[in-house]
Amino acid sequence: MVKFLSTFAALSLPIAFAQKNSTSMDSVKAIAYAGAVVNNDNWAADNSAAYVQLQRSWVSQAEAKFEQHGFLPESIVKGLEELANGEEKNRVNDLHCEDGNCVVPMGLDRIWNYGCWCNFGEHLMQGHGPPVNTFDAICKDFSRCLKCARFDGKKEDFNCDPVTQTYQTGAGPDFITKCSAGNPNDQCAVYVCSCESTIIAEIMELAFQPHTPENEYTDEFLHSNGFEYDMMCPVAAITFDAGNDCCGVYPKRFPYALGNPSKTCCGDTSLYNPMHQECCEDGTSADIGSCL
Repeated sequence: MVKFLSTFAALSLPIAFAQKNSTSMDSVKAIAYAGAVVNNDNWAADNSAAYVQLQRSWVSQAEAKFEQHGFLPESIVKGLEELANGEEKNRVNDLHCEDGNCVVPMGLDRIWNYGCWCNFGEHLMQGHGPPVNTFDAICKDFSRCLKCARFDGKKEDFNCDPVTQTYQTGAGPDFITKCSAGNPNDQCAVYVCSCESTIIAEIMELAFQPHTPENEYTDEFLHSNGFEYDMMCPVAAITFDAGNDCCGVYPKRFPYALGNPSKTCCGDTSLYNPMHQECCEDGTSADIGSCL
């Protein structure tokens, strides 16, 4: 981030982005200006610690993606521009697309309290019901990952509160390694960093994928646009009283209910359904009778 900021600090340019098509220069400008905003002490003081941490991780991941690909999709650039201009919250409910054919700026505010699982701020780690789309499915994994960070903290005798936990950000293809290396004396920070870096990487990666109905963003699931979370996201009717545990490896570590006959853990690596699968010696699961 330093090299982006130093490159443009001397330009004294207004924060305005008129070009429609994303170019390398547009990407560099957007990263630099957004980075200046999220690292500004006054901006940080005006927002919650969790929001600041996530936005900083978003900008860091955008920089890593630019270095990897040499460009950023226009939707990501526009989202960074909104963040730099302080417009991200004001424009969440104001997506006017001429003939339905404009690029929707993509940033964290587009999924802030969205669908059944993209719940942030005071609602972090809340969620139930089937995901409404691909974005919500990514948020489901994120929410469950954070729940395990909190659960594992209790299990391993240290306090871990994902709502307030800060960490040294990891970004790029090896962000999981960076989460561990950047937070050597804080296991909670490692867990939360891996969870949050993963949701950001996966949401951002959708912008690089070919356009399909499955990865198309719509704002109809924003709670602020009238999506009725309590009505549209049903709570599971079946409960199990034997307690809970977590299974898997961060960032794909998820909670499950002990005593659930259709879900248990295989070698602490993955969940499987013992009713029609078996746990293989290598820690994977397969249909009964199919383990190698």
